[in-house]
Amino acid sequence: MNLMMRFLAFFAFFLVSVLQVQAQREYIHRFENLHANTRFFGFYKMAPAPDGGWAVAGCDSATGVIQVLRFDSCGDIYWSKNLEAVLSPRPSRCSDLFFDHSGQLVVGAVALGSSVGFFFVFKLAEDGTLRWTRSWQADRFGFGVFSMGAMPSGNYFFTGTNNTPAGPKDFVGVLDTSGDLQTVRTYFRSSQGHSCIGIALQNGHLLVRRGPVWYEIDPMQGTVFWVRSLGAPLFNHCIPLELEQGFLVIGQFSDSQNLYSGVPVFFDPDGKVSRLGDMFRANGGTFSNTTNMQIRRVSALPDGNFVTVTTDSLPRGYVSVVVFSPDGTLIQQTLINPSINGAPLFSHDYCLLPDGTLAIAANAGGCLAVIKTLPVTNLLCDALPHKYPVPYQNFLSENAISITVDTFPFEPLLLPFSISEHDPGRVVWCDDKALLPDLDTFLEACPGDSTLADAKYPGATKYSWENGSDAAAVYLRPGQERVATVTIGCDAYRHRFISTIKSDCPCPLIIPNAFTPDLDGINDVFLPVNTCGFSEFRLSVFNRWGQLVFFSDQPGSGWDGTFDGVQVPSDVYVFVLDFRADVPDATVQRRKGGVTLLR
Repeated sequence: MNLMMRFLAFFAFFLVSVLQVQAQREYIHRFENLHANTRFFGFYKMAPAPDGGWAVAGCDSATGVIQVLRFDSCGDIYWSKNLEAVLSPRPSRCSDLFFDHSGQLVVGAVALGSSVGFFFVFKLAEDGTLRWTRSWQADRFGFGVFSMGAMPSGNYFFTGTNNTPAGPKDFVGVLDTSGDLQTVRTYFRSSQGHSCIGIALQNGHLLVRRGPVWYEIDPMQGTVFWVRSLGAPLFNHCIPLELEQGFLVIGQFSDSQNLYSGVPVFFDPDGKVSRLGDMFRANGGTFSNTTNMQIRRVSALPDGNFVTVTTDSLPRGYVSVVVFSPDGTLIQQTLINPSINGAPLFSHDYCLLPDGTLAIAANAGGCLAVIKTLPVTNLLCDALPHKYPVPYQNFLSENAISITVDTFPFEPLLLPFSISEHDPGRVVWCDDKALLPDLDTFLEACPGDSTLADAKYPGATKYSWENGSDAAAVYLRPGQERVATVTIGCDAYRHRFISTIKSDCPCPLIIPNAFTPDLDGINDVFLPVNTCGFSEFRLSVFNRWGQLVFFSDQPGSGWDGTFDGVQVPSDVYVFVLDFRADVPDATVQRRKGGVTLLR
């Protein structure tokens, strides 16, 4: 390969690579009409969608309205809905949300009370219409539902904690896809913590965890396979991640100065600790409301590394993106806060998208902000590099623990809910969406000829022409104009092509595309014309079945629309013209196409 070819190959690779990164759009958008409480009970929850987009749901505790936003893969809002109780009780917080195996969105919410609580589940179709709602009442509901999800069987699970006189107690329930309750059982009682969360495992079981205690169960049968209790660190609200060999959780703990740190904790398949990763600072300053510091989940990146999101540098408030290697080594920690506003950013939740970007929900000055960013490069707005691992500490100790299983009655209720459109009031804080310049290209062709309008662009994912074509290129005749919309990832530009008559055409060839043999003296015959005349001329016309209906080798003799003296019907007929223009050094040329006969 010569030097020029190497350069062209490198340039093509570089251009495609840049466009792929460009497609992974990064931004911070703030929503003025969505209140984001700073405490855990007001958190917005997120879930990735099957089409590469995601959904966000939260509850305005003052009004009891559940607010749900659906984003497409580029981060633009697909729809925004309000779910509102017609009667009391009204939801006080959003529990969780997820997309089921059919691609429909399931949202849970609760209304908490000192002795009685309420659980609500909503199912929304892909376009945001409300499929069904379900409601239940339970005694000692106390702390409510904390996590939900889809099981391999297609059923839905939920986990939560009630508040018995003897202390908090975990409960786990199962719903079918119609929202009918299959079972609810309690599993554990302790005075430690109040957040019971779970994930569905590939083997069909559930992994359930509250603080340092976790266990694997069959929720339909109530079987407990193993249970572990760790003295520290306090794992709190971090949802476990199932690995090929075991699990990963981000543990959190605070020191004497109320400074929070996190550490990746790896477990083997039966819940025993296998290793710890590097510790990192999850709060660079003191802050009394510790519920802001909870790490919600940890995710596996496409490159094999792991990522989590937390809050740092309080009370200033930065969203912190933390990336680890497969063995738990801290690779990078990046702080995100837009300099244009100065409002603190507190992380609520995040989800990992198929293109490798993160969608993050955060509290920005009391309103919801959505951040879309690449976890490693972080070219977003005002992102700051930050990698300060804290000294290694080992607080882990494993304790023996027993577990009891019991039933937990949920009483179904008929509580109506309404759904309505909602304007979230989006404000762009920063956005790297490329403004690709529109293009104009001028083409020339001789009469009767056509020229290729080629809109092809490296990395383009879609072409849309005004005439409905989705090809990268179309043909234009002189005097025609076409516009292609070229989509590259989440960006697009318009490419306009204008075809004009070439000035130095030696012998323009004019071939009509239609004629009307009605003997009115106007356009009665189909006959190609060359302004220089023909030295050779062979015109053949075929019907749709390939039958020859006309032939002439005389330049002045055209087709009158008959075959064997009988008029043929209106239709599109195929012509083949072999000719030589009557000029020196002319060569034989061929033209093929269609002509419409109109009666």
